[in-house]
Amino acid sequence: MIIVMGVTGTGKSSFLKLLTGNEAIQTSDSECCTTDVQGYQADVPLNDTTYRVTFVDTPGFDDDRTGRDDASILKDVSRWLARAYQNQIKVVGVIYLRRITDERPTGAMKRSLKILHEMIGKDNLAIAHMVTNRWEQVASGDQEKADRREQKLLSKDQNWYRLFSAYGAGYSRHDGTYASATYIIRKILQNSPAYLQIQMQLVDKKMALGDTPAGKVVICDLEEESRMVRNDIAVVEEEIIAEPEKSEHKEEEQKLRERLESLNTEKVELETESNESFMRSAKGIGCVFVCGIIIGVGVAVMPASVAMNAAVVVVAIARKPSIERLC
Repeated sequence: MIIVMGVTGTGKSSFLKLLTGNEAIQTSDSECCTTDVQGYQADVPLNDTTYRVTFVDTPGFDDDRTGRDDASILKDVSRWLARAYQNQIKVVGVIYLRRITDERPTGAMKRSLKILHEMIGKDNLAIAHMVTNRWEQVASGDQEKADRREQKLLSKDQNWYRLFSAYGAGYSRHDGTYASATYIIRKILQNSPAYLQIQMQLVDKKMALGDTPAGKVVICDLEEESRMVRNDIAVVEEEIIAEPEKSEHKEEEQKLRERLESLNTEKVELETESNESFMRSAKGIGCVFVCGIIIGVGVAVMPASVAMNAAVVVVAIARKPSIERLC
């Protein structure tokens, strides 16, 4: 199993659409984008064997367009991972997509890297692999600038090195072609499959999601944003006193208070949901997810011929689930 992550609009779904040939995959360029965790499969040749690989497409942790908050996205991704762990499915790679056209890392990018670091755990960070894409969109006159941006991104004073490269994580460029995408996947398939830290914490240690290091990163960010919103409310309240006739001040205050309430709700839900409640919801992911795992026959990757034999059994159970789209 290979997990694909990154902030909204980095091209996660487009990357998987290219790999799988599945035209039904919605991308950020279309009216819809990834709002839920989705599973897809593709056959990838490596040496003399073709492997059927399960790819997991995830929503961006900063996707305001879908109304999803980081806490709910972390819950959904973690449920998938917990379910995979219970079915003994290992992860052979975690791809972090990043546009080379982005001038500098945003707060959302930095936050998603911290969450990803804690989800994987220090012992298995070598399976992480950053992929910079959109190289085909770099104008010839801007190539040198893009190269410098790449060098800066990989330098020792940046988050990727401190959180991942220092522990053996990989890096590749992607130029938008199928050959480039499959080359990256073949590199990742040479990793040793592993279980992620958050999987063992949720299933074996029975930790509440809010008590895991990844959950604490999200809670910390929620607390920081809440503090900033409260400061903004205080400023607006002073403006209302100074200019009571202006209705826009009261409207802004209302929006800020609604945002503060939403942040508090996210934090409370993440802190108070028990492990038992979380795992019950993970079991409710459904038959299609389980059958998708069975197609993989209990490992992250395997020869396609064997996977297809297993799929025959699955069809009888799951009423012909799509082999390309699993969940």
